Amino acid sequence: MDAGGTRLVCWATTDNGEYLYWLVQPGDTPGSRPILINDESGEDWERYDMTVTQFFTAVLSGEARSQILRDKFPLEQHQFRPAREM
Repeated sequence: MDAGGTRLVCWATTDNGEYLYWLVQPGDTPGSRPILINDESGEDWERYDMTVTQFFTAVLSGEARSQILRDKFPLEQHQFRPAREM
């Protein structure tokens, strides 16, 4: 996506095929960029108007629930792994 300088920047993916993006727009600041989540089919999207830190805090604490991320997310024991070469 690139409409007049607006673009999506992928910053994470899940093992289920969901992708997490920042919506980057001309003149914005990193703290104002919405988070967009795309499901594995590429058809469904969710938007979160918060920083990544706020997003992870809300999702991992159960304060926010995604309709796209796996039903069992977050797991009781959280795991973060480095990306592997594709």
